[in-house]
Amino acid sequence: MKRSYFSVVMFSLFLMISCGTDTGTGNGNGDTGNTGNTGNTGDTGDTGNTGNTGDTGDTGPHGAFCALECSKAEDCVLSTSPTAINDADNFNCTNGACIYKGCNSDDECDQTYQIENAYKCRKFDTTTIPMCAAVCTTSDDCHSYGAGSTEQAYDSDNYACTDGACEYKGCKSDSECSTTFASADYGCREFNYVTVTMSNCTDLCTTAADCVTNGSNYTEDNYECINSACVIKQCESDQFCSDTMGSDYTCYEF
Repeated sequence: MKRSYFSVVMFSLFLMISCGTDTGTGNGNGDTGNTGNTGNTGDTGDTGNTGNTGDTGDTGPHGAFCALECSKAEDCVLSTSPTAINDADNFNCTNGACIYKGCNSDDECDQTYQIENAYKCRKFDTTTIPMCAAVCTTSDDCHSYGAGSTEQAYDSDNYACTDGACEYKGCKSDSECSTTFASADYGCREFNYVTVTMSNCTDLCTTAADCVTNGSNYTEDNYECINSACVIKQCESDQFCSDTMGSDYTCYEF
C-alpha cells in the first residue's frame, strides 16, 4: 500500500534553544594572620585567588526569515476555510510575526486527511515542528513507489518507522533525485533548517540566477548558490520582506 509523506513546512520553525552563562566562583577571602605581641598586629593573610570566569554558554540557533505580520494568531489564517492543521490554534503570533507551530494532535490529522487513524501528529528529530505522518509498522509501509524500489528519493530505504509513523530521513544521492524528478538538474544536498540538518532533493545551480523560477516573488537577489544548491537568503530588514513578499510581511529574527 502506498503511503505519502506529508511534510508541513518549514522553516517555520521553529523551536529555539538558549543556554545560560556560567560564571566560575573562586575562594574570595584569605586566612587572617596571627595576632602579634601587644601593640603589634600580625600580618594579614594572603588574599585567595579569584576563580576563573566560566565559559559563556551558546546562544542557540539564530537567524531571520520573512513572516506574515500579526497582532493575534487569528491574523495568520489566510484561508477562508482552513483545515484542522492550518487554523488559529496552529499558529503563534510572536513579536508581531506569524509562526507556524505544526499540528496539535492525531485527531487534527484525521480531520485534515479525512482518513481515520491513517496519520499521526509527530515531532521527529528530522523535523522542526510536529507534522502529520503516515502510520506504519515498518519502513516498507512508507514508500511512495512500488514495493522494493530503492532507486528513488522517497522509497522505503529513505524512511524510518518511528513511534508508529513514517519519518523521512532524506535523500541519499544525486542519482535518487535525478531519477525521482526525471531531470539531471536535480541533486541531493544537505540543508541546515536552523534546528535540523537534513538532505533533500533540490534544483542545482551554477549562479544565483539559475534559482529564479517563473511566477515566484523571489529574484536573483534573494538567492545564493552554495555547493551547487539554491539557498534562500535570510532577510536583513522589514523592507527586504515587504519588497519581496508584500507589505504585510516582516523580517522575524530569532
